[in-house]
Amino acid sequence: MNQFAAISKERVYGVNDLGEFVVLNAATGASLAKIRADRPIHALVNDQTDRVYLVSDEGMVECLHEVNMKVPMYHNPKPTPPQRGSKPTRKISPAASEGR
Repeated sequence: MNQFAAISKERVYGVNDLGEFVVLNAATGASLAKIRADRPIHALVNDQTDRVYLVSDEGMVECLHEVNMKVPMYHNPKPTPPQRGSKPTRKISPAASEGR
């Protein structure tokens, strides 16, 4: 694979050096599928979710996802805000507690 596009729970998506869309097994790296088009395929890098974004030279963007994944799988979810009524905890370094 020449360019990473996205990753799901079991698959890695990208584009190879021939401009083909490729699907690899995430655990083993084995090739699962290749799609060749009449022109090279361009993909945007998406390290946030499992969605694959393909872009044409004319500017058309297409979003692909696995059939069973109706909702995006987020790789780096945002931290949850503190609950109401809870006080934020603050760590004090040993140097600060000694008055330095």
